[in-house]
Amino acid sequence: MSAEHGCEWIPLFLRKLDKMRGMGRNGPWIGGQLTERPSEVFKRHFRVIPFWEDDIESVIDRVGPGVLINGSDFPHAEGLAFPTQMVEHLSTLSESEKRQFMEGAGSGLLQG
Repeated sequence: MSAEHGCEWIPLFLRKLDKMRGMGRNGPWIGGQLTERPSEVFKRHFRVIPFWEDDIESVIDRVGPGVLINGSDFPHAEGLAFPTQMVEHLSTLSESEKRQFMEGAGSGLLQG
């Protein structure tokens, strides 16, 4: 999990991960070659808490709704006193995407 780093770096990071894997596809890999794109591994295993002022909708549009989860480190400037206010910044997402961001992805962490 990544907190206090925002989320706008994710699309470029995933593009670079996949590019570097392609550039090194014929080199030696510890444990052998990857069977899938590194970006897919990231999406399955990493969760990121965005800043409320990030372009959350754009990131979700580019990487899917499962990577980002709602959180707040109030009273820091990038935190919200009431984390439920985050939904006010998600106007273009569907109700299911909002629900997954607001509660679904985070509760999945607790289920193991």
